[in-house]
Amino acid sequence: MFWTELVGVEPMSYRWYRAYPWETNWVEVVGATNWHFVITNVDSWVDGTVVMCWVSNAVGETVWLGPAEVVMEPKLVYIPATNYVTGAGPASRYPMTINVFGMPTNINSVIVTIWGLSHTRSEDLNLLLESPSGKRIILMSNVGGTNGVSYANLRFVQGAVAPVQSYPIPWGVTTTYLPSNYGQVTPQVPFGLPVEAYSSDLDDLKGDNPNGVWKLYIYDDVSPGGIGKLYGSWSLDFTFQ
Repeated sequence: MFWTELVGVEPMSYRWYRAYPWETNWVEVVGATNWHFVITNVDSWVDGTVVMCWVSNAVGETVWLGPAEVVMEPKLVYIPATNYVTGAGPASRYPMTINVFGMPTNINSVIVTIWGLSHTRSEDLNLLLESPSGKRIILMSNVGGTNGVSYANLRFVQGAVAPVQSYPIPWGVTTTYLPSNYGQVTPQVPFGLPVEAYSSDLDDLKGDNPNGVWKLYIYDDVSPGGIGKLYGSWSLDFTFQ
């Protein structure tokens, strides 16, 4: 919620303006004429949105208030959640969602970034992306061997040089990978979703409309095994045809 703190000759009138991170101009919010303004469904997609308010009083005096910025603080995710000590099951946010809007409707490429991943045995992890159209892409499964990983940023791009290998994932840096699935084509524990042969090719999303809810499923399928946390949530980037 954004609100004004201003003393003047009543009645006051208010006009709110916002600029989403991908916009270059201020846009007046239709119907936002109260002393406060609320943005709902805040996730990483609107992190960095800025807001201003134009206020006038009964004698014609005017003033701009702002700008103020939306800052999204990601919630810590445990991997797994319900069996954190023994190390098997879904993450504590399952799925993690991003509500994309305001984008063109013809995808050329999708980049998925996982921020701040830590786990004591990375090969236990399975990451699955689901698009608004229902297409499901395994980003990684059974990779990194029995090595641990700490505060790693993993960027999945179809044009990357190589997938994640059996050697350790670099700690504390951003590394770019091809999506990869070294597990079963149809996992024994298919993320709580229907059993099917999931793709591991982000190019399957070419031509799709990105607007809508994207889902990320993180599942630890080994018990006893490793345990971990995701500290920084995840993000999406697009190019368009």
